Amino acid sequence: MSHGKLGSGWLVTSLLFFLGWVFMYADRTILSPVQGVIREEFLLSNAEVGLITSVFFIMYTAVQIPSGLLGDRFGRTKIILFGFMVFGAATALTHFASSFLMLILIRILAGFGEGFYYGPQYAISSDSTPPKYRALGYAIINNGQAVGITLGLIGSSYISFGLDLGWRVTFLFYAIPTIIVGILIYLFVKTGTHAKKVEHAKTKAGSVASIGEILGNRQLATIFFIAFCNVYGFFVMVTWLPLYLADVRHIPLSETGMIASLVAWTSVPAALLIGRLSDKIGKRKPFLLILIPVAIASIVSLVHVQEWDLLIAALVAYGFETGLLRRR
Repeated sequence: MSHGKLGSGWLVTSLLFFLGWVFMYADRTILSPVQGVIREEFLLSNAEVGLITSVFFIMYTAVQIPSGLLGDRFGRTKIILFGFMVFGAATALTHFASSFLMLILIRILAGFGEGFYYGPQYAISSDSTPPKYRALGYAIINNGQAVGITLGLIGSSYISFGLDLGWRVTFLFYAIPTIIVGILIYLFVKTGTHAKKVEHAKTKAGSVASIGEILGNRQLATIFFIAFCNVYGFFVMVTWLPLYLADVRHIPLSETGMIASLVAWTSVPAALLIGRLSDKIGKRKPFLLILIPVAIASIVSLVHVQEWDLLIAALVAYGFETGLLRRR
């Protein structure tokens, strides 16, 4: 394979995986602005509303390791296509949910389908992207997450309440491009020529560190803890913020998605700006020591501040902190 083809190949792969994350994260967040309406329609408690999201992530997590093994055995793009077909179909089926139980089962199915993406996608992008373009490729791919969250929150609010089409139509609207993206990934993403070389190099390098050695690494354990808290807090924020804004702050439903999306799209320039500064300085710890307390203060501020300007500032501050920690 020529260098030119390799160059264009990694870019196509990155752009398609970018789209993959866009619609995957959009699917995770289109539910948030319409939770209040679903709660009223199915006569649910807030705990039951939370269960709709919880069962999705439980299944999504459970599928991660099996999906990686299946991808290695049957082909990574085939597994990704299967996952997109399943979660695209589940997104469409949400339109027809007639009961709380049916909605729960559909979200479990969506989590199952989405669980087939991360492992194979990461493996393909790592193997097929030349080292000199790897940072750029990862940046393109990972920004799909923030774009997807923004698209999901704003699109859901606008379609459901701005256009007054109802919450069910929103899921149909996102299901069709989701399936199309899965097909495009299957057709145009090729596994890299680096794959066999990398695997061979890993085999020759010796055995991989044991689980015990990994867990016993204090620095790694600290990074894991910070990452867990960041991801947990982030998804609690994007899941419940629209409902909080509507119920407590009495903000119109058509505007809650736009406001909640501040967290996502401010994280993109933050990751680029602060990441660049930390690369120049050579240390990220000083930024963590500053921004983690800022994130905690911003979350507390959402509950206590009354001024509109301070509420927006708190969301932007939280977005900046998230952008740093989510940078890879």
